[in-house]
Amino acid sequence: MIYIFKYIEKTRKLIQSKKVLSFVIIFEIGFFRFLISFFSLRILGFCGITLYPYIIIKAECYNKEILQHEFVHIKQQKNSLFKFLIRYILEFFKNFCKYFSFSKAYREIGFEKEAEEKKHQFKFII
Repeated sequence: MIYIFKYIEKTRKLIQSKKVLSFVIIFEIGFFRFLISFFSLRILGFCGITLYPYIIIKAECYNKEILQHEFVHIKQQKNSLFKFLIRYILEFFKNFCKYFSFSKAYREIGFEKEAEEKKHQFKFII
């Protein structure tokens, strides 16, 4: 089971709904977002992923800190998801060539560093 949160710009609230990884999610978030989230959560083993305006978190990883971390990514992606993804992927590959470590390359991405630094600035009830 995974949790899907949708950031609604007008109300500025995170709406929580529990979904099972199935075709329901494909229609809910779109096929492109479904492929990226499936690859990230199931194959790479990530706990969560943000693809504006959706935050998708595995149920077994869900906690307040991961939601706040992903909420920072919502703010980062607000202007352009495409530019965010291109820069994110390029930084990852640059770091991977530098460190030859998947986890080190991931932690050294500028967006991830910013999300870790700013995740405690957001206050909302979960």
